[in-house]
Amino acid sequence: MATLELDGGKVLMWFDGAVVETFHDDYDKSFRTPATWLGVKAEGRKHDKVRFSVGRAGPGAGPAYGSDIELTWADVMFEVDIAEEPQMRAFLGEVAQAVASRSA
Repeated sequence: MATLELDGGKVLMWFDGAVVETFHDDYDKSFRTPATWLGVKAEGRKHDKVRFSVGRAGPGAGPAYGSDIELTWADVMFEVDIAEEPQMRAFLGEVAQAVASRSA
């Protein structure tokens, strides 16, 4: 359904309509999270970077995105240029729309 590629292809997020799967070149496995549990914490870093922590916001709490998100579990963390942050926001917007339309 939706795909996001960041950091020159080192990070790939894929949404199949129910689950978000996150791949990172530095990890030897992928991480699957139900879209309704998904949480992404975004934190500004030095040198025009943003750190994303991708994990679980809790059952029924997601998809959630922001700097104030409390994750119950973080699967993967990575930093990218701040210019890539709008791509993450747009991807999560698509996930949120799909989740909302499924529950309506």
